[in-house]
Amino acid sequence: MRVRTRTFAFADSYQVWDVYSVLKDDFEALSLHYITYVISILLLFSPSLNIYNLELQQECGHKPRPNRNKWNTKMSSDSKAIRNTDALGRAYMQLLSCTLGLEKEVEKYYVREEAIIRERVMLLDKIQSNIAEERRCLEIDHQECRSKISATRKNSLSLRGDETKLSQIASHTEAQLDKEEKSLNERLAWVNERMLSETRELEIITEQINKCEKNQKLLGQREEEQHRAERDLDMAQRELKSLEKEIYERKASLEKKHENIVMWNRSLDNREKELARYQEEFREDLRRVEEEERRYGIYNSFSKVAPTVSLREVMDDYNMSIEKDSLCEEIERDEEDDMLP
Repeated sequence: MRVRTRTFAFADSYQVWDVYSVLKDDFEALSLHYITYVISILLLFSPSLNIYNLELQQECGHKPRPNRNKWNTKMSSDSKAIRNTDALGRAYMQLLSCTLGLEKEVEKYYVREEAIIRERVMLLDKIQSNIAEERRCLEIDHQECRSKISATRKNSLSLRGDETKLSQIASHTEAQLDKEEKSLNERLAWVNERMLSETRELEIITEQINKCEKNQKLLGQREEEQHRAERDLDMAQRELKSLEKEIYERKASLEKKHENIVMWNRSLDNREKELARYQEEFREDLRRVEEEERRYGIYNSFSKVAPTVSLREVMDDYNMSIEKDSLCEEIERDEEDDMLP
């Protein structure tokens, strides 16, 4: 019978325990198969052995003189007994070879178990310090497995000469495996409880870490907002200072413009007064010229003096100018200038 071999990628301690249980089940099935095989062989050949022994007793005791037919039947029975003994010997040798193979499989099983335990030890080294107690337990199991390997090797030497020890060892190992299974189940339950408690603690710690990270992000955002507000405040202060300087400059320029406007208004008032005075004088002169024309009888259009004298020539002579309201220049004032005191 070929033992099933399986390869596993150990991700955590749960898979290691599963592999151990699978290998243990394979070993139990293998041992039971070989035990049943041996018992069936013994039961198969036991009747032929009994017949052969009875015939030998008859030959050694009161043996009547057989006839030829009886002698032929006896020879045939002897040949059958010899063949049966040969078959029994071959079966016994096959049984011994099977037992040796079984011991080798047991040894391989414990070697695999040793490798599994080593991998578990390497895996448990990476886990937190809270699992140190479990590691000590596994090291104890490792030592037990080593002792079992040496015991199985010694048993393989002793099983070559003794058939009866096979059943005792099988029963002993079965009881021991049951005990180990119970102890391993208890340890597995304890490890599961520890793992559950540790996973809960890790979840609580991860939640706290996430909360701290969120708070840290919020604080960073608030600091960035404060820095932005400070930068905006500095920019606003600079803009206010620049606006204040500009306001003072525009205020000074407006004051200068206001003074110029006042001076222009005064000059315009004076020129308007002069213009009004010149216009009155001009009208009086025209009236006087018309009276003189009437007095001297000058009625021809070509001889009249007053119409030929234009108002523009008179204004040019006296350096006068007439400006309409539509041609006057308007000075614009901003709303900010109006708001100034």
